[in-house]
Amino acid sequence: MSKSSTVIYQSMWFKPYQFDIDNSNPILNNGRSIGGWIHRRHFYMAWALSVYRLRKYYKNLVLVTDHIGKDLLIDKLELPYNEIDTDLENLDVNHSLWALGKLKTYEKAKNDFLHLDGDVFIWKKLPDFSCKNELIVQNLEYNQHYYKTSLIEIENSFDYIPNEIYKIVKSKKNIISFNAGTFGSNDIGFVKEYVDKALEFVDRNTNCFSKTDVGRFNTVYEQLFCYYLAIDKKIKITPVFKEMKPKKEDLTASKLFNGQLVNFLDVNKLNYIHPLGLNKKSILIACQLEKRLEYEFPKVYNRIIELDKSNCLL
Repeated sequence: MSKSSTVIYQSMWFKPYQFDIDNSNPILNNGRSIGGWIHRRHFYMAWALSVYRLRKYYKNLVLVTDHIGKDLLIDKLELPYNEIDTDLENLDVNHSLWALGKLKTYEKAKNDFLHLDGDVFIWKKLPDFSCKNELIVQNLEYNQHYYKTSLIEIENSFDYIPNEIYKIVKSKKNIISFNAGTFGSNDIGFVKEYVDKALEFVDRNTNCFSKTDVGRFNTVYEQLFCYYLAIDKKIKITPVFKEMKPKKEDLTASKLFNGQLVNFLDVNKLNYIHPLGLNKKSILIACQLEKRLEYEFPKVYNRIIELDKSNCLL
């Protein structure tokens, strides 16, 4: 099987994760929950399984990170990236703006690329670009409650609202967005415009963040804004999971993800797993992650276990 030449990016800006460590519950896991996972070792196991699975299908893997990320993922875990970029060391902003690390990574791309989160695992090559101006995303999202809540806060509190967001705020219509667990494009000009405008959206409202949930705002400037900008620019949006559109009468899509993206026992059917949100707190999913990594890549599994026992991981 030949490997694709599409450049694959992953990004780890460690500052938001460091905040997780500093504020974790000291009663559980010795205060070492990180990245939303039930224990710190699962955070590193997820990164390992993600990159080793990507290595099966792609030959150009780039990690964009900071000095701590390099020390952890490269120097200690020895994960098989082709290129390491530590420019995120210079990203000195509010740690709650965790999606900025991803945007800063998107703008580094010079040709066709895909970015996958460190908790996305694939058992099949992702779709190739099918036309000149295309955006590939994990799946579309319909009327998710966090967008509605954040848009109310933005309307009431922000000094600057881009036209693409302002139109949604005023229309009060159904909200469509996408999940950027997988995100990539072959239109680098569009990506640059999107990143520039999203950064402006953030920068011009820095003084307003005390009135809003900044963590939730990440989904707006990273995903919602990009979706409507792409619509305005007539960019084709291709979701990896096209079948995940709910019926029109059920736009809340409350059951959209239940079991569909987290079942490690059915990887040969799903070919793609992304434990979203509170799924990372599931003991069952954490155990499945451990056993999958141990089964497929025992060397890195054992390395993580030993590093964890020796307290060499943050």
